Amino acid sequence: MRKILLFILCCFMSVFVLSVTAHAYETTTDIQKIIIGGEEYYLITTDSVIQTDSPQNTNDLQTKTETRTSTILDALQNPLWSISVTATFIYDGTMSQCVACSHQTTSYDSHWMTKSSSCSHSGNYATASATVTQTMPLGTHDYYASVTISCTPAGLIY
Repeated sequence: MRKILLFILCCFMSVFVLSVTAHAYETTTDIQKIIIGGEEYYLITTDSVIQTDSPQNTNDLQTKTETRTSTILDALQNPLWSISVTATFIYDGTMSQCVACSHQTTSYDSHWMTKSSSCSHSGNYATASATVTQTMPLGTHDYYASVTISCTPAGLIY
């Protein structure tokens, strides 16, 4: 009897641990083909949950911190440049609000450099924006890029 109870307890703990892990980190990816300066590139957007605080009572205030990254890839799908926004949201089922944000830009190629960047938040969304300079043999081109992340009152990121 003791072995059966121990087995049931282990099974319960395994299911509990797996369900907590599944909700602690999610990634979704969106891929779009874009044209910049007459050349074909890909824009990949990835979402990652960094931290989720889920209290026992679903009417209590909950928090979620998530990062959305947009990466520009060349035709061979090599990364060239990316911009990320990280936002912390509070929500309770009836409202949601962004309470903090930060941003980061990364250059993977010496021909793509960040000229300026910033982050702002208002209401239930946060936006990171940047001007990126592409250096080409015939000169340079500046492009504007931004990435926005929002949260619903239910805590769904869009």
